[in-house]
Amino acid sequence: PALPGLADTLVWGRQVLGTRMERMQGNTRKRPPNAFFLSSPLRHLPPAHSCCWPPLSQPSRSPSSFHNTTALALLIPLLRLALHTAALDPLARAILRAPPRPRATAAEERRVSKFAEAGWKCGAYALLSLLGFAAARGAAWAPPPLGPPGTTLASARVAMWAGWPGKGRAAAPLPPPLARYWTAQASFYAASLAMLFAWEHRRSDFPVMVAHHLTTVALIGGAAAARLEVPGAAVAALHDPADVFLEFAKLASAAGCPGAATASFLALMLTWGITRLGLLPLVASDAWRAGTVGGIPAAKPLAVLLWALVAMHSYWFALIARIAVGQLVRGGGRVTQ
Repeated sequence: PALPGLADTLVWGRQVLGTRMERMQGNTRKRPPNAFFLSSPLRHLPPAHSCCWPPLSQPSRSPSSFHNTTALALLIPLLRLALHTAALDPLARAILRAPPRPRATAAEERRVSKFAEAGWKCGAYALLSLLGFAAARGAAWAPPPLGPPGTTLASARVAMWAGWPGKGRAAAPLPPPLARYWTAQASFYAASLAMLFAWEHRRSDFPVMVAHHLTTVALIGGAAAARLEVPGAAVAALHDPADVFLEFAKLASAAGCPGAATASFLALMLTWGITRLGLLPLVASDAWRAGTVGGIPAAKPLAVLLWALVAMHSYWFALIARIAVGQLVRGGGRVTQ
């Protein structure tokens, strides 16, 4: 007598399960996997399973890119040593009116060393900025005015992640300007992390600087492993211009040019606020959305590292603003040494 009841129960369960499966399939068709795009500028990207990603038809990336990056990272300290001996140290002594090394005091040697260090960083970040501009010029992921005509910030944010998830970006090579810029950035920060311990002066923010370099190296390595070089290059391009103004302000202040130091310091604050505190959080938020529900799992840990950089930049900006206010008040409107 229990068999008919069991059969009815099985039939009812099959009907309920079938109804629920139909509803789930309907919801899946109505709500794509990257539904988070519907509330962000990235909503125009096709879903993860789409086959309509724009093809990237560049030549395949050279398998020796890792070797080139490693070789350049080993060459950079030697290049800095050669420039320090041949140009930076003599120039610093001439501008600062410091005697040669045997007759210079410890304080004078420290001033010369800091001036040469600022000169090296100013030139290096200026070169990286030029490479970044060359890589971003005309690219769809570059914000205006570097992008193509008609590019907006929203469209640049969309193009930055175009090709992922899917086979387009993962299998496509990098355009030559972007490949050169990526190699230069990876090798420079890898070498800078080593030189930070072995060469440069220890300042009060040394632990934060070490954390910043470690985070940057992890971002570069993770972006390269996940083939997210375009967002990684965008992050790097947002960093370099502010550092140029920072190091130039140090040089102008040490050389006794308070007017140039003040102008560079104001440009530093403006550039820092726009790039590192304005645009970088947008990239970090897009990376978090892409990693959580956008079908790019590797973007989520990179977003955590990006937010860590935003926190460090906020800390440094607070220090810069406090120093600027104090120097402008005490220096009569000028940034002094």
